[in-house]
Amino acid sequence: MELLQRVGPRHRYTFTMTSVMLLLLTLLMLARSGALWRRGFGRRALLWLVGTCLCGTAWFQVTGAYEVRKLVAQCVMPVGLTWIALLVLAVMAARRRRPRAVIGTVWLIWVFVTLVGNETVANLCMSLLERPYCEAFDLAKAGPFDAVLVLGGGVGRAENRQVVLGPSGDRVVLGARLYHLKRTDVLVTSGPMPLRPVVPGDSVPRMTRRVWLDLRVEPESIVMMEGPRTTLEEIRDFSKLVKERGWHRVGVLSSAYHLRRAARHCRRFALQATLIPADIHGAPPPLRARDLVPSSTGLATSRRVWWEVLGAAAGR
Repeated sequence: MELLQRVGPRHRYTFTMTSVMLLLLTLLMLARSGALWRRGFGRRALLWLVGTCLCGTAWFQVTGAYEVRKLVAQCVMPVGLTWIALLVLAVMAARRRRPRAVIGTVWLIWVFVTLVGNETVANLCMSLLERPYCEAFDLAKAGPFDAVLVLGGGVGRAENRQVVLGPSGDRVVLGARLYHLKRTDVLVTSGPMPLRPVVPGDSVPRMTRRVWLDLRVEPESIVMMEGPRTTLEEIRDFSKLVKERGWHRVGVLSSAYHLRRAARHCRRFALQATLIPADIHGAPPPLRARDLVPSSTGLATSRRVWWEVLGAAAGR
């Protein structure tokens, strides 16, 4: 990290890839030295071990102490420990000559966890869902809208009954920003009734309304659509509301990765709406040594991508 900070942006990718390759080479040489030692080739094993130390030292110099600590921390996290355990299990199955089906299955699971838990891979998949809608929208030039629908899913209640923003809470905040920027005079909130509400009779629209009131949105500017449980039902009810209120220019606001589904349902109900992206993850960061180890963040991002793909396949 210290060395990366001293080089220019054009060379950081080269240094990053060099550090990754040195780490992989160090691990391979370490594994080779251990195999030679078990076979009784002591001198050869020592030579490979010396090479391992040299490669490890070079990797440490290129990467820096900060990235080393981050890599170690990533390995001792629950996902990292599970990943390492799967790797050990796969190697042991191969060494003990288990049936090929068993060995192949274990390795397949390890590769699957490695890919879906990789933050760079997950963010790359996420950016493919987000990019068309992020590039087509400019907040400074947006509006004015007669109304903006904020799809549900950005709020919840804590055990102390306080309304809190969830992982998609940027939807709710961006809606308030559009109101205060004079891009719209009406905010529409939708969403289901919780199966086990903390507060009796609570709903996603009511919680969203509470946040907007705290953010100084006028009560008469908030319209609640309680009941819709899926994106399909939200767009359907909103299209009816647009016709009833006589609105002409409307917007549909949701997480950027979710807008592909929203656009599909808008076309289904002939709703002419501007798609407004929120909760944007952006382009994936450059690959780092620590990213070779899967993480809970990578798994969470992959889960969102899979959820959108499955939701689109199910037509919801």
